[in-house]
Amino acid sequence: MPPAALAPLWAELRVSIAASPASLSAQLIERWQGHAPLERDVWLENCANAPVEAADRRTALFMLGASGSNEDLPRFGLLAASAFERADEGIEACVEVVVRDWLLRSPQALAGLPSLSDRLVPELRCALHAGVAKGAPGRAMDYLTNRLGASSAEDSVILGLIGAYAQVPEQGPPARLLQRARAALTSTDVHLRREAALALGRLEDPEAAVALAELLDSPEQGERQAAAWALQRITGLALAPESAAWLGWLAAEQAFWEESGADLLRRLPSLNRKQQAEALRELSQHPWRRADIARALAPLLACDDPKVARLTACVLADLGGQVAQSVLEASVGSGDEELSASLAAALQRVAPAPRVSRRVVTVGARDSSNRPTDGR
Repeated sequence: MPPAALAPLWAELRVSIAASPASLSAQLIERWQGHAPLERDVWLENCANAPVEAADRRTALFMLGASGSNEDLPRFGLLAASAFERADEGIEACVEVVVRDWLLRSPQALAGLPSLSDRLVPELRCALHAGVAKGAPGRAMDYLTNRLGASSAEDSVILGLIGAYAQVPEQGPPARLLQRARAALTSTDVHLRREAALALGRLEDPEAAVALAELLDSPEQGERQAAAWALQRITGLALAPESAAWLGWLAAEQAFWEESGADLLRRLPSLNRKQQAEALRELSQHPWRRADIARALAPLLACDDPKVARLTACVLADLGGQVAQSVLEASVGSGDEELSASLAAALQRVAPAPRVSRRVVTVGARDSSNRPTDGR
C-alpha cells in the first residue's frame, strides 16, 4: 500500500484512470504534485520493484506521463518493463498513450526516448514508437528513421507509423529513411513491402514510383492497393491500377525530366518573367516530381511581379500534394491584398491527398485486412 498520506489520493487516481486516462483532472494532478517528492518517488519505485497490483503499476505509469519530469524517463522504463514481465493487460497500449501525452506536455522528452527504447523489449519499443508518432508527428521523422533496422517486424511497425502519421519536413524526408523504405519494397516479407509502399506514398517519393508500379502485379490484393494509393499520393493522378499504364506514363515523365525538366526547374529563378510564366505552365503538366516542383516554386510566391506570384499559386494548387499545401500555407497573408486572396483561393483548391484508413500492426502481427481506402 502507498504511504498513509498518499493512500486516499492514490485510490482516487486509480478509479479515475480505470474509467478513462483522459478523465484525469488537473486538480488530481496538482494534489499529487503537492505531496513531498521523496514520498511520491519512493512509492513509484515500489510500483516497479515490489509485488503491487497491476492497477497500481498502470496508475504509476499514467502519473509519470501526466506529471513526471524528463529525469523520470528511466523510472518510466522500469515500470513499463515490470508491467510487461508480469503480463499486465494492455501494457503496450498504456505505454503508447503515456508517451504520447508526455511528449504533448514536454516536447524535450523526445531527446531521452532513444536510450530508453534500447532498454525495452520489442513489444514495448513499438508501443513507444507509436506514442512518439502520435504525440510529436512534426518532430518524429528523425527519431523513427533512426529506429529503423532493428528487425523486419519492428521496421514494419515503424514504416506503418510513418505511412499513417508522418509530416514531411520542409526540406524533404531524410535520405536514409527514403533509402531504407525503398529497399523494403524488395523484401520477401509482403507485410513489410505493403508498409513501405504506404510510407513512400505519404512521403511523396518520386524515386519509388517505378518500384511501386511493379507492385501492381502482386498477387496480394492489399499490396496492390497500397501501391496504387502510394502512386496516386505521389503524383496526384488516378491512372488505371495496372503496371503497364503507370510504367508507360513514368517512362514519358522520366524522359521529360532528363531532357529538359530538371534543367528548366534549375534555371527558373534566372528566367525573365515571360519565360517564368511559360516554364510554370510546362511544369504544371508534369506532376511526377510535384513535391520537388513545389519546393522550387516557393520563392516565386514572394517575387516582385504579382502576375507571376499569382500564376505560381495557381500552379501549386493544380499540382496539389502536401508539399504544395505547406508552401501555400506558409505564404498566406503575405503580399498585397490581391495576392493574399489568390493564395487563399489556391490553398482551398489544393486537392486533398488520398488518405488511408488503417491501424498500426504490432510486432509479429500479419493483418492483411487493413486495406487502403478513400478516407480515414
